Formats: sequence, C-alpha cells, structure tokens
Amino acid sequence: MDLKKVQQARKKVQKNHQLATNTFETVSVSADLAAQMSENRHLFDEVMALQAPELIPFENLQMQHEFEALSAQIAGMKP
Repeated sequence: MDLKKVQQARKKVQKNHQLATNTFETVSVSADLAAQMSENRHLFDEVMALQAPELIPFENLQMQHEFEALSAQIAGMKP
C-alpha cells in the first residue's frame, strides 16, 4: 500500500515537474522575443531617423525627358 502511494506521488511530481519545465521554457522564449522586439524597435527608430539625401535636379535635358517618358510608361502600366 505504501508502494502505491509512493508511485502515485511520484507520478504527480513528474507531472508537476514537466508542467514547470514547459512553463519555464515558454517564459524564456517570451523573454527572448520581447528582447528582440525591443532591439528591433531601436534599429527601426535609427533607420527612420536617417534623412534622405538632397534631391539633385537633372542637368541633362535628354536624360530628364527619357526619365519622364519611362515614368509615364510605368504609370500607364499600373492597374
């Protein structure tokens, strides 16, 4: 009778241990994810803080006309 109680208690302990292990792993993964999200947010903020370079107008009129023609052609292809 004592052996059955010990075996039942052992099963409960194993089940609780497995549950605790799974919970720990879940919390660990969640903490890692939160840390990566925070790091990526900082990287995103840095990228957004970058400024676009100053636009330089075309000085070559032929290139400007070709660019405008290509832009119009591309715009005409869009649904």
